[in-house]
Amino acid sequence: MPAIDIPDPLPPAITPPRTVIEFLVDQDLEEFGGTGLVARTWHWVLRGGAGPISHMDWSQFDGDRPPSAATLAAESTADEPPLHPPTPWPELNRARYICWLCTSLPGEEVPQRFRPWETAREPAVAADGSLTITLREVYDYRPPATTGGLQRSTIELPIIVRWCLRMEQEIIDPE
Repeated sequence: MPAIDIPDPLPPAITPPRTVIEFLVDQDLEEFGGTGLVARTWHWVLRGGAGPISHMDWSQFDGDRPPSAATLAAESTADEPPLHPPTPWPELNRARYICWLCTSLPGEEVPQRFRPWETAREPAVAADGSLTITLREVYDYRPPATTGGLQRSTIELPIIVRWCLRMEQEIIDPE
């Protein structure tokens, strides 16, 4: 049984099954301890209160209940306030990941921001001056009225290739 009391039923915003949440809570408490940011994040996800990362009072949006899916999404990208002691990167990244994971759908790809070990290679410049780059994710901003804002783009590959060629030309011939 996890050291953090997991409510039954789980809060409505949490999409993974209870067994998955129990396993992850146990694993995270074993790895990060029961008093740090990761433990506070699990407690907040399951019970509510002030955001563990941003320290924002989300009760104006969620009342005295656990956070909504929108609140979890906001906290998953939050920064710590500047006057608070900084949290080590692995713990901060895990706390953000917990917020994302709790609202993820089965089969949904884990965002690149949670996989810093899988970074793209540095651009390679060949002897002839050509440049090779690797695109890991492409985002497109469209007005919120049509798509809800920043999201994975559906840009066709030829458009991306033309953009890369244009960028390469600007690097080689910066008029």
